[in-house]
Amino acid sequence: MHPHKPSDLLSMFFRNNLDRILSPIDQSVPLPRARVTELREQFIDQGSKAPEPKKPMYEAAIAVCNAVSAAITTPQPFGCGRYCERK
Repeated sequence: MHPHKPSDLLSMFFRNNLDRILSPIDQSVPLPRARVTELREQFIDQGSKAPEPKKPMYEAAIAVCNAVSAAITTPQPFGCGRYCERK
């Protein structure tokens, strides 16, 4: 069985989690931090074994995971100019 393409896995991830990721910051919703980490590690592993022409798609997928991870763990601006940590 061949591994899924990173774009397929990321598409499924966003389909299942985008509402939570984009939820208002004052709502306490569980964010998919562990799943982002799992996907990133999977892409690193698969990318290290991929033929050279396929490496860029894994590098791009890792960059997406890094950006999502930063977005859900970095303090985000709150409406009144304060900052709060997403839980």
